[in-house]
Amino acid sequence: MWPAYDDRISQQPGRGTLVISRPQNEDLGQYQCFAENDWGTATSNSVFVRKAELNSFKDENPVPLSATEGSPFKLTCQPPDGWPKPNVYWLIQDITGGIKSINNSRMTLDPEGNLWFSNVTRDDASDDFYYACAATSVFRNEYKVGNKVLLNVISTGASSGQNKYPPERQYVTRKNEIAMRGKKVELYCIFGGTPLPQMIWSKNGQVIKPSDRIIQGNYGKSLIIKHVNFEDQGQYTCEASNGVGRAQSYSINLQVMASPYFTVEPEFVNAAEDETAEIRCEASGVPVPEIKWIRNGKSISEAPENKRRKITSNSIIIERLEKNDTANYGCNATNSFGYVYKDVFINVLALAPDITQPPMNLSSVDGKTIRITCRVFGAPKPEVKWIRNGQELTGGRYKILDVGDLEIENVIFLDAGTYTCYAKNKLGEVNASAILMVKEHTRITDVPEDYEVAAGSTATFR
Repeated sequence: MWPAYDDRISQQPGRGTLVISRPQNEDLGQYQCFAENDWGTATSNSVFVRKAELNSFKDENPVPLSATEGSPFKLTCQPPDGWPKPNVYWLIQDITGGIKSINNSRMTLDPEGNLWFSNVTRDDASDDFYYACAATSVFRNEYKVGNKVLLNVISTGASSGQNKYPPERQYVTRKNEIAMRGKKVELYCIFGGTPLPQMIWSKNGQVIKPSDRIIQGNYGKSLIIKHVNFEDQGQYTCEASNGVGRAQSYSINLQVMASPYFTVEPEFVNAAEDETAEIRCEASGVPVPEIKWIRNGKSISEAPENKRRKITSNSIIIERLEKNDTANYGCNATNSFGYVYKDVFINVLALAPDITQPPMNLSSVDGKTIRITCRVFGAPKPEVKWIRNGQELTGGRYKILDVGDLEIENVIFLDAGTYTCYAKNKLGEVNASAILMVKEHTRITDVPEDYEVAAGSTATFR
């Protein structure tokens, strides 16, 4: 049975997963998981629970508006409140309630939900339909419709080819824009006019060539940069021209900011008593993040005093480890755009030696280089030595490798015998033995000699 806080909130055993059934307003807020035992407390990132909402448009009758043929025009949307912020777009709704989307090079939606006509044509008149603004909520899987407009197009009496308007700025991104590293940014330059203005985008005076990461949207009226990096910072300029009057341009200074991210991520540490443990944590971001250390779920400043512990902004070092130095440590890097956090532990081990891969009996021929295995584990790290016939083997043809194995170079017949591996630390000692057999290479003891025999007789070579 799961531990239950009431009949709606329960926790899975051994996992810490919290399940909220039939959420209510009282469940909204910040949640954080703490895992605790005798040796420390681990903490999770904070989780915020908010209620997804989407209010309705004001209940209003369709509004009649008039626009002059060939001129730029704007339909304003006043979307309802909601969380997260609703996605807003315009659609066409006929008198029976049927809807269809708008996909037209002359009509562009700005980030605030307004619909801009680069130029109005007679076909835009809504004789048997409405222009309607719609707001959607991803989490609620619903949409609301409102701000219906009946558009009347005033004819100029001229043919469509005679209606000419120079480029006119309608909506642009603010002069100084901020983009977040790793996110997407879209820069807008919506210009009206007849004929439809053509857009050219440049960065720091160089025309931008579209790529997989940088593309134009809204028929050239916006520039989309995916996975923003610091090299994207600079001045972006759009130029609109349609052959009528002077070309119009607008520049946007893009600054790239970054929420904190680890450049050196803290790692778990397993170490033995009397050894030194170090946890490193480095982070970058714009603005530069501030790093704070957490011990067992609380600020490091609240931890018991430890003269063997040295704390810097980027590391924690504990010298001459003791068993009670075992604890959880968290690194939190924060700036005005967010934070990054990781929780790790220092585990101080105290284990007597154990031979995890003992030596095995081995046969070889003289002249070879052999290795007799002895893999050990313990904390502190055990000291390994090899004994044969009561003598410790060191130097010369004998080499004890870091992993504990014994290597013998140019083995000879006299190396045959019993080899014993000893592993020792302050908590104990253990040993294991194996037999080495050395065989001599096959060799010729009597060399054949030349001699003569009579033809037709038997010749024997030895």
